[in-house]
Amino acid sequence: MNNSNPGFMGSTSPITKNIIIINVIMWFAQVVLQRRGIDLSDYLGLHYVESSSFRIWQPITYMFMHDPYSFMHVFSNMFAVFMFGRTLEHIWGSKRFLGYYFITGIGAAFTQMLVIFLRILFIKSGMSPEAISDVYIHGANLLHQNMNFVDPLQA
Repeated sequence: MNNSNPGFMGSTSPITKNIIIINVIMWFAQVVLQRRGIDLSDYLGLHYVESSSFRIWQPITYMFMHDPYSFMHVFSNMFAVFMFGRTLEHIWGSKRFLGYYFITGIGAAFTQMLVIFLRILFIKSGMSPEAISDVYIHGANLLHQNMNFVDPLQA
């Protein structure tokens, strides 16, 4: 009689397991490289299309990027992948689940781009060119100072 326990990840579906492993490796890489002054989110995180930081691969690579200062961020994301991913992969199969993962991730990237575009369009429609210039300059200064007003804890 074999009483071997497959372990925590042993019973997890292969695509779900690999997604979790890749995300955790990327998070560790972000943590280590951030301490050496290299910010992977500049290269792999999602930036707006008109930004000088935008790269064509970012709608895919951003899905594997997480806050290097927050273990709970990557933990909660990967816990959700573990809980829901293995069920979906079991029902749909590995190939269909992987397609779903990438289609929804890339779709979310394009949705975010659309929202940013519409916000910029809305701001531009009601402002003078001088006021728009002030907003851009102030925003660039805030980004240069690493002030992140998306996260209220960092504001």
